[in-house]
Amino acid sequence: MGDGSGDSDNLDLPVRTGDETGVALSLLNWLQDGARDWDLCRLNTLPSGSPIANRLLEEIKPRNWTCFTATRPSSVIDLPETWESYLKMLSSKERGKIGYLTRRLEKKYHLRIFRCAGVDQLDVCLEALFELHGKHWQARGLPGTLQLGARRQFYREMGRLLMERGRLQFWLLELDGKIVAAQFGFRHGDTVFCLQEGFDPGYSLDSAGYVLRSQAIKQLISEGVRRYDFLGGSDASKSRWGAQLENYLNIEFARPYTRGSAYLILAHGAANAKRWLRARLSPRTWRALKVVAGAQRRHIEHGKIQ
Repeated sequence: MGDGSGDSDNLDLPVRTGDETGVALSLLNWLQDGARDWDLCRLNTLPSGSPIANRLLEEIKPRNWTCFTATRPSSVIDLPETWESYLKMLSSKERGKIGYLTRRLEKKYHLRIFRCAGVDQLDVCLEALFELHGKHWQARGLPGTLQLGARRQFYREMGRLLMERGRLQFWLLELDGKIVAAQFGFRHGDTVFCLQEGFDPGYSLDSAGYVLRSQAIKQLISEGVRRYDFLGGSDASKSRWGAQLENYLNIEFARPYTRGSAYLILAHGAANAKRWLRARLSPRTWRALKVVAGAQRRHIEHGKIQ
């Protein structure tokens, strides 16, 4: 559940500890004997240490089904018990930036950093997030993921549920009374997951999003949070906060001698062939091959090749 939107991470099967083998066998037996109308099964962004995911892989092997796995990067900060200890994890440059940029904002504006604390505030805060998220991605020439009405409604419903259960971690930063940065996440146990964020590009020189994250992390550490999970992706903007690289697990499988099996073999064979060619062709030849492949893909998209 939740897959297919293009921005879902950390998905797993809700299985009670100790029941992994029974659930894995029941699922695979059903797929083998009870459910005939399927081609392939794709389980994406499973935690690499997921007991049910690893159990499924072990039970798939003796069936001789076609199965491929892949990984996708994720980024997580393991937080210490104090803010001072956390700062020592960062480079001297980042430690200096946190203090300098926060003080600069305080001198330039009336600064307010707060957490959405009531259902009566939620709609206003979410509208700010939607607007800021859109501005952030539009500045990069992309539409973002919160422009669809259904997606926004999902966040409204999820926000209310998380608020009612005391799990919502929705942080916002105001400058002179205007919300210019927002970060939406939730807490589970001692982990906070960062789901969406946005900031006003008009304040990019003020580093509003940077200051907001630093002060949110500072408060979360004091409240006993020990993991700050950026979810999918790995880049310098995450590693500078002390994030370590982890991986999600993708699993794809199909019954042998089926359309699903043929598709997986061709798809993964093509990927392996691409890596092989790129390692052996000159840069010039590789670029020319990409141009030809791109032209063919456009023909396919316009229905000129069946």
